Amino acid sequence: MDFTQMINNLMTSEGGRQLLFFVGFAVLIVFIVATRIIGEKKRREAVSNLARRLGFSYSSEFIGDVVSSCGNFALFGKGHSKKAYNVLKGYSQDISWTIFDYKYTVGHGKHSHTYNQTVASAELSGVNFPKFSLAPESFFHKLGDVFGSKDIDFNTHPMFSKKYLLKGSDEQAIRNIFVSHILNYFEQKTNVHNIEADGDKFVIYGYCKRVKPEDFQKFLFEISGAARMLTSAASAQ
Repeated sequence: MDFTQMINNLMTSEGGRQLLFFVGFAVLIVFIVATRIIGEKKRREAVSNLARRLGFSYSSEFIGDVVSSCGNFALFGKGHSKKAYNVLKGYSQDISWTIFDYKYTVGHGKHSHTYNQTVASAELSGVNFPKFSLAPESFFHKLGDVFGSKDIDFNTHPMFSKKYLLKGSDEQAIRNIFVSHILNYFEQKTNVHNIEADGDKFVIYGYCKRVKPEDFQKFLFEISGAARMLTSAASAQ
């Protein structure tokens, strides 16, 4: 019996079709896993090379506890199976940054979902931020307003209030930081990031989005500019 005839026999029998289906499914799973492993290896190499070009240090794993190192922010309180990796450390615009890929999982089993994003963290000397979070506003955030999760809005800047959810317990202290030129800056931004700040700690990240190595320098320039601007406003209070 030649190979072609054997395949034809398998295709014409119920058991044969099931066998071919499971073999095909197994090959697909192996292909997906292999593609993901190769993709992660390429990303590690690209980020490591990028760190050398920028004069940053690089580590494949985060040393220590990410929550205690970066601040007790909402991002790090979500989910389980948390991991920080592809860690870069260095200076940009006189700010010491720790930038890393961060993933966590919510739910369990077939109902689980893993989120993955690039996070930038800094300790900013000479500043004491009131605790606040800034995020792109969504439909679910608008529902939160109804159920008591209050958004800080600015009548003078309706576009800012439409685009962003700004929250924090000390509303007046937060309003003192988000003065007109800062509100103008965020209104004009097309690439919207999440920002959390508390005391001298500051984190910025895109929701469920990792920065591509080729976009890293642009990301670094943007976050450093935003951090310096907010630090200046907070220090002026």
